[in-house]
Amino acid sequence: MAVSRDLAFQQTLPMIISPLPPRLRLVISQIIAVVIYWLLARFAALVERAGFSPAAISLEPYRNRNFYVMRTDAYDWFCTRREQPFTRGQIEQMLADAGFDETRLSNKAPPIGVPSVKNPKT
Repeated sequence: MAVSRDLAFQQTLPMIISPLPPRLRLVISQIIAVVIYWLLARFAALVERAGFSPAAISLEPYRNRNFYVMRTDAYDWFCTRREQPFTRGQIEQMLADAGFDETRLSNKAPPIGVPSVKNPKT
């Protein structure tokens, strides 16, 4: 049930926030970064330091990231008009279709960093 609420929250807020004026979008995204991203990330870090797994906590991958990353991700997620996230498999397939070999994606969430080698034959 919490997952469906999280998903509804993540889908509804961008529809409300993205049409707003740029300055207002920025202010709202920064508030979201502090109130949601930073607090949940700090809580996940605290849980981890206590010796427990933080995997069940929303936004736990941010526990070791700096606040700048949280701010920019909050803006990207909630203030862009349309985002089309891709799965790991879709990213790998797109790179393969574009002629890239030896693609390695990070095992961390989200799969960032795409060191690839373009096949000279394509």
